[in-house]
Amino acid sequence: MSKIDNSVKHDYELRRLQFNNGATDQIQHATGCATPYSKQEAPVKNVKREETQDKGTPGTSQDVLDELDTSDSNDNLETNVKQEEVPNPKVVFDNCTSNSSKSIFIIKRPGKRSVRQNQLEPDINDPNFHCRSCKDTFKDRNRYRKHLKRLHKMKLKSLHSPKDPNVLPDYHDPNLYCKSCDRTYKSRLSYRVHCRNVHNLKAPERPAGVPDVNDPNNYCKICNHSYKSKYGYTTHCLMMHNVKPTEIQSTKSFANPEATPDINNADNYCSMCDRTFCRRASFRNHLFNTHRIVPPPPKISAVEPDVNNPNNYCRSCDKTLSTNHEYRRHLSAVHSIGRAPHTEDHIDPDVDDPNHYCRVCQHTYSSKPVYQRHLQGVHRLVIPIQKRPSELPDPYDTNFYCRVCKSSKKSLSKYREHCIRVHRMVLNRFTISDPTATIDINDPEFNCAQCQHRYSCKRSFVLHLQTVHALNASL
Repeated sequence: MSKIDNSVKHDYELRRLQFNNGATDQIQHATGCATPYSKQEAPVKNVKREETQDKGTPGTSQDVLDELDTSDSNDNLETNVKQEEVPNPKVVFDNCTSNSSKSIFIIKRPGKRSVRQNQLEPDINDPNFHCRSCKDTFKDRNRYRKHLKRLHKMKLKSLHSPKDPNVLPDYHDPNLYCKSCDRTYKSRLSYRVHCRNVHNLKAPERPAGVPDVNDPNNYCKICNHSYKSKYGYTTHCLMMHNVKPTEIQSTKSFANPEATPDINNADNYCSMCDRTFCRRASFRNHLFNTHRIVPPPPKISAVEPDVNNPNNYCRSCDKTLSTNHEYRRHLSAVHSIGRAPHTEDHIDPDVDDPNHYCRVCQHTYSSKPVYQRHLQGVHRLVIPIQKRPSELPDPYDTNFYCRVCKSSKKSLSKYREHCIRVHRMVLNRFTISDPTATIDINDPEFNCAQCQHRYSCKRSFVLHLQTVHALNASL
């Protein structure tokens, strides 16, 4: 018996490789594993057979394969079995699935960054402050650690390890000195944050009671502490003791409370406050707003003022104005004198004139607010308030564009002033940009949804909620 010729062996080997490659491709397609397979040290079940036959037996390769398929029933053939390690599809599949946990897969989610599965945990001690999970590099260590805390929710230990862990600091230390870490802090807030985060100290419970908000010495009897200013003491009562803002009285201290200010003082000096003002108007405003002293009306003589006086001097009031514009305003407000005499046909100006032209005075004004002030001051016209929302501008327009006047303003403050003065709109506080939003008083990032502003610490956030939004929030 001799071996089968080379062509027969080649045909058989080709069929065997096609079978194994087909099984391997199906496994790779199902598992996504493209790692080359190695020979397994498992019990061999698939073997390669080497057939022998007589030298004188002719035949093609197909005949030989047919003979091989029925080799057990052919007595003229002798089969020699040679064992060779061939990968079993089942073993290869188990090996591929077991190695899949060691392989690196790129997980791509819509709208998110590509994150490597074996690199989800950033290196806290990276010297370059590089987050290998997000592939971002930060400027300093503080920003890198803040990123790890906020985005990856990692709990990091403090960088300042206590030198003496058996000693705890005093939470109310007046010098802001931590005897455990041998370190002094600049502010009380940073010192207490250190006590909470590093030493796990909590603020001791305050005794029950409510302090006197209007204490003249700014002394809190509950905390046994005096404050330097009235503002600091009031802020402390609002945040620490939940005192309502309505309980705070605006008490003003005067240098000479028994003195009476002289409204006709030539030096604009207030004897009660011991304060001198630069302008007469500021002095008069101070007397009215602070001391409720109303100045007497100016003495107006029977002599009519000269409208075209070059020195801006009103001979009726015996008063000289600084500019011609102020002089014109004075004549309009006090003496009801306009730029030109009214006509006798009693024609009223057109309030909605698109060119801001007063047909009575025959003058064109620069803007609608100036034109309306002229109509109110000179012609004594009552401008109706627009009630339909479609006729009012959007006070929260991002481009500061007034859809009624079809004009844009340079800033938000100018735009809001335009809405109030021209369109007689009643707006909320300047900081509230979205009044329909819901505020979360326990927001961990101290973000005010209505004002769209994020505060640096909880203290400022709570104070903002109490003073601006009148919410019952506490530390």
